[in-house]
Amino acid sequence: MKLKPQFELFKTQENRDLAQHNNLITGRYSMGVIESRIFISMLARLNKSDTSFDWIRIPINEVISTLDGDSYKSLKEACDNLTGFKINAKKNEKDTFDFVVIVARCMHKKGSGYIYSKFFDDAKPFLLQLAGNFTTAELYQLTQIKNPHAIRIYWLLKSLFNTNQYKISISELKAMLFGKEAQDKYDLYADFKRRIIIPVQDELKTSDRPFSFKEIKDGRAVKEIIFQVNVGPSNSLEKEFEEPIYNLLISLGISIKSIPKIAELINEGIINEDYINHVISVKKKEKSTGKIKSLNGAIYKAIVDLHLMEEFKSSKNKAKTSKIATKSQIEVLQQLISINKAEELYKEAIAKGTTTYPFNGFVKMLKVNKNIIVEGFSY
Repeated sequence: MKLKPQFELFKTQENRDLAQHNNLITGRYSMGVIESRIFISMLARLNKSDTSFDWIRIPINEVISTLDGDSYKSLKEACDNLTGFKINAKKNEKDTFDFVVIVARCMHKKGSGYIYSKFFDDAKPFLLQLAGNFTTAELYQLTQIKNPHAIRIYWLLKSLFNTNQYKISISELKAMLFGKEAQDKYDLYADFKRRIIIPVQDELKTSDRPFSFKEIKDGRAVKEIIFQVNVGPSNSLEKEFEEPIYNLLISLGISIKSIPKIAELINEGIINEDYINHVISVKKKEKSTGKIKSLNGAIYKAIVDLHLMEEFKSSKNKAKTSKIATKSQIEVLQQLISINKAEELYKEAIAKGTTTYPFNGFVKMLKVNKNIIVEGFSY
């Protein structure tokens, strides 16, 4: 049995990005709590460079707290269910299907303290060497979510690209969450909403994908739902955060639980948004060169621990020095034009629709933006 290099998921200090193909995210299958934990543990032990699947060893206490009679039965059932987990790889093609089993083996040997599992080789296109139509999620975020339905919907919301809305029919959502059992689940939408959607919404409100939702009705019946990812700052953070920087941090995977600490540092004048942008720029470069594995974790730690503050201050001082010029140098750089020429430029700008300023404002903007001085104009 060839094992992958092993680590214990909840003891490692390393945060990892997990990835899976979007067909897995929207697949029609049901996962319970234990199956979800095993699957996340398996995903966490895959690497971008992997080209094949090895056996994976998972400490049992990663999945269940104790192994007694009842929990052993639950673990056995979960492993049995997990090896039956499959998706239709061609579900978006009319009159075509291709069912692929994802987990090939899931076993436990008495007294070992571990679960041994292995992905099915035919699942490689959905888990290894991903090049398109896939989604990544942060291990830390996933381990904070306990409800298996919340995990599925969290992945769904993470898959959004260039939008913060996801529209899905109630029947498809139920199929996604319950698989073959969907038809036997929650005939009344009100029950589905109360037992599934609201608890998931409540659990994800402290994640980096909190959401609201809108119900689309056909007559009196709710037929579709639109999930709306909420990325704006809460009222308590409005004074400390401009919305663009808040949205940027959330988009980079900084959890909402972590935002107040950053806001506190801004409010106390210890950091500002320029420092945050500097950290993001530096850490993105480090991520691209493979120096760090978890971008959001590195960004958050550098922000709150001020790791790059000295470097940031030094770069700011250099920038100031490079901008200093003598009075004579400034005079050389400035362009002097007549009031008539300024009027001509103003008329051209109005005709092209490139300005909405009155003439006085236009002249002032010439000085600010282009260093053009209008002779005889009173600034």
